[in-house]
Amino acid sequence: MNRHCAKFISVLAATALTSNACVPATAKAAKPVLAKRSLCNFGAWSSDTDPKGLNVRSGPFPDAPIVGTLPPPESSAESGDDTKFATEFHVAEAQNGWFRIENAKRWAESISNRPGQYRALPSGWISGKKIYVTIYSETGFSAADVIKSKILWRGDWGDLQTKMTGMSDCKGEWAKVTYRTASGENSAWFRGICAIQETTCGASWDSAKEVDGLRQR
Repeated sequence: MNRHCAKFISVLAATALTSNACVPATAKAAKPVLAKRSLCNFGAWSSDTDPKGLNVRSGPFPDAPIVGTLPPPESSAESGDDTKFATEFHVAEAQNGWFRIENAKRWAESISNRPGQYRALPSGWISGKKIYVTIYSETGFSAADVIKSKILWRGDWGDLQTKMTGMSDCKGEWAKVTYRTASGENSAWFRGICAIQETTCGASWDSAKEVDGLRQR
């Protein structure tokens, strides 16, 4: 081997050693950035129709451990017909599009003469895309505030129900509802939540006339 080749090989070896010495340790995966949790207070039910049930998780993440499942809509022996109703629950918290639910019960259990025959259902976190309620409101807002927010949606509450795709947040008795439009999916804050599946809850909230009157004071 001549001197030129030997010198070139020596340079390559030194470069390799230097490069290896400077390679940083494998970085740990970044933890997801979480929004602040908000407290909520209303009833709702599952919109999931998967026969295997809706997964309930231990935290507000899609990969959090599964603590149990909520059953799909089912008929009640006591109802005497083929109408199916979904599992109902109380919504207590929201974070990053996930909702912590508690006191989940089959609809059939709520009307049963033998509620003890039903097994207890899990509490935990579910995706807001699997939550449904009836929204008796004619106005949707940019925030959970009738006066200081922008008006994002106006129309008949029945029309909203056909377009509703879930929830992304909630605050007290307000829910940030996602819904379909011709240009894509939008969201707005609504109140007037009804958690009764089999009947209506009465008069609607936040009519255009009422809201305009409040905002002009």
